[in-house]
Amino acid sequence: MKALAWTHATLAAVMGVLLVAWLLISRRVRRESQSRSKLWEESIESMKVGVALYDAEDRLIGCNAAYRNLYSEIADRLLPGQTYRDLMTAYYSVAPPEVVDGRSLEDFIATASGAGAAAPRSAKWCGTIAGDGC
Repeated sequence: MKALAWTHATLAAVMGVLLVAWLLISRRVRRESQSRSKLWEESIESMKVGVALYDAEDRLIGCNAAYRNLYSEIADRLLPGQTYRDLMTAYYSVAPPEVVDGRSLEDFIATASGAGAAAPRSAKWCGTIAGDGC
């Protein structure tokens, strides 16, 4: 019976050590992941070119300051979850005339998206240096 008790105690100790090791490793992995994520965000934010990332449903995931500056008229609307169409519709109503260039709203959105309004696409990124869309 003492041998069985010793085996349970040893097993419990081993399990405890494994649990502590797993917790330490997972904490380190999480810290490294957060560090990489922060580095990525800082590098995108520091770029002088406007960068925006949209998901497969054309919802804004995020954008950098240069992109917000390009679309300063609607910068307060450049929030995660906003659709590309809604953002370009808002921009169309306040865009400088040379940007609209006489286009209808539908033509403006189709031209700005670069693929046409009805074109299917997966998640996309958008980099622009002029305020005329992706």
